[in-house]
Parts: sequence; C-alpha cells; structure tokens
Amino acid sequence: MPSFPSPTCATVRTFAYGIGVSGAASLAWVRLTGEHASVAYYLLALVQLCCAGVVLYKTSRTARTRRAWSRARTLADLGRLTADWLEGRLPTTPTYHGPPDPETRPVAEVLARVNRAGYVTDESQTHCDIPAGQGGPRRQRDAVTGFCGEAMMERLRELADRHGLEYRIHQGFTRRRSGEWAITVSEYGSYADDLGRQQDRADLSWWAAVCSPPALLALKRAWQVTLVDPRWDRPGYLWRVLEEVAQTTGRSPLR
Repeated sequence: MPSFPSPTCATVRTFAYGIGVSGAASLAWVRLTGEHASVAYYLLALVQLCCAGVVLYKTSRTARTRRAWSRARTLADLGRLTADWLEGRLPTTPTYHGPPDPETRPVAEVLARVNRAGYVTDESQTHCDIPAGQGGPRRQRDAVTGFCGEAMMERLRELADRHGLEYRIHQGFTRRRSGEWAITVSEYGSYADDLGRQQDRADLSWWAAVCSPPALLALKRAWQVTLVDPRWDRPGYLWRVLEEVAQTTGRSPLR
C-alpha cells in the first residue's frame, strides 16, 4: 500500500477549490438575486462546501507530512519523526499509511522514547495468544526491528545477550530479500510470519519516495537490528528491556 496518495496534492487541492467555489457561487447567486431555491439546492451547495473543506484539510495535512519527512537528514531526524507518528502528531510514515495499529498503542510510549534515543523502529508487534474458536489459533511474540548507528547497535546487542533475547543484525540493503536468518514471530494455524531478514532495495524504495538523499544515505549506512523475545508466553518482557535504551532520551542519540 503506498504511503501517500498517487495524485499530487496540488491537483487534488485544485479540484477541491473548484468544488468549493461552485458551492459558494451557488449560495451567493441565490442570496443576491433573491431567486427561489429548493431545500435540496441549498443542501447540495452546502455539501459541496463541506466536501471541499474536508479534501483541502486532508491534502494540506498530507503535504505537511511529506515536507516533514523530506526535511529529515539523519537517523536522529527519522527517529524524531517516527516518535511523533507514534504519539499521533504525524498521520503516516514512509512505510506505513495510517496511524499505529491498536496492538502498538500500549507500547507506543516506549517505542517513541527508543526512537528519540537513536533506534529508528519500522516494524513491531506485541504478544498475543488466541485459541481456536475465538479468532484463532493465532499466537505471536513481542518483536521489533529498526535502524541505528554502530554505538546503538552494540548497546542493543549487549542488552539482547544479557537478557536472553533473540536478535539479527545486518548492514546495508541487499539486491533482493532472502529468508536467511529470519526468526518466526507469528503463527496463524499453518501459516507463519517472520522478522529479521536483511532488507532489500524494494524496502528502501518506500523511504526513497519521500525522504531526502542524505536521509537515504544514512539508512543505507545504518545497522538493521531485530529483537525478539524467544518465549511465546512472556508478554511485555521485550519492552521492559527496551526501557533501558529509552533512558538515553534527553542526551545525545547514540549514532
């Protein structure tokens, strides 16, 4: 799913202005000429104005969001913007069109703090265990993946070793994605999902659609770190470990 609508914001805004002008002109003509108009005529004009207002609001918000991401130059910038998205101040990210999923909300605060500390997360999931007959069988364990500099990578690896977390570490983007090193993080009956693969150029293209060349270069040079709780029956443990990373908030991000 594209992160931003395919029509340009300028085109959509022009269309919305046309609708709004049409509605306003209809109301003004009736008022100035004193001509009789039906209730349906008034309602149509009002609907045109309302639709124009909604479209203009949404396109202006999309344009502001795109500008915010395009101005990012470093991993620290991307982390701050991702934190803003997690806290509801931005509507989208380059890789996700919409607000965080409901399952992310309970851990949004710690994820936001981790992003500001220098670990730019781009995918996460929380524990669940749903039995058959209640929407299952489905189970998943806490997991997160993201980008960081070398110092943060070393710290995350040290924390993972100390707390017994599974992890995968890569640097750079491959030509094509492979299943090597992936960790199973979700099971839906006979289907399984994983994290921990090295990202490829197709993944980078989501960022390239919005971000500046310096930000893309920072992503290419960054370490990709995936952390997974090895146990399926331990909700919240990973996020408590990440609190140690989040404690760096307020100081210079680890690069």
